[in-house]
Amino acid sequence: MARTTQTIEERFLARVDQCGPDECWLWITTSTSAYGTFRLDSGRYVVAHRFAYELLVGPIPDGLTLDHLCRKTRCVNPAHLEPVTHSENSRRSAVALWRRPQQNRTGAAPRAAARSPVFDWAEVEQWAKTTGRIP
Repeated sequence: MARTTQTIEERFLARVDQCGPDECWLWITTSTSAYGTFRLDSGRYVVAHRFAYELLVGPIPDGLTLDHLCRKTRCVNPAHLEPVTHSENSRRSAVALWRRPQQNRTGAAPRAAARSPVFDWAEVEQWAKTTGRIP
């Protein structure tokens, strides 16, 4: 029986839980890190979200890294990925940690503290200016 060959795009997308265009597309295979990894035909492994961006959008500009706007490291939806400098990515990660709801003693987050998965960076910057604090 002849073995059917898939294109690299078909192999990649078979490992993605693609929901709607605005929802997270989660990498569903196992990985040893917080980020998904994908094996190329050459045998080399690449980070799944970077591969998705380059496959579906184009090259990542030199000197930039991809920021997950949804804050989910397993998301490979290019609409949730933005090329930014390393320092901007670090700043946004710190802000995301600051905005994370505080957990109570049972480990559950209070219902009132639920936040949107996509942050309004202008709101955070305004807060930083008015309070004099850097998130």
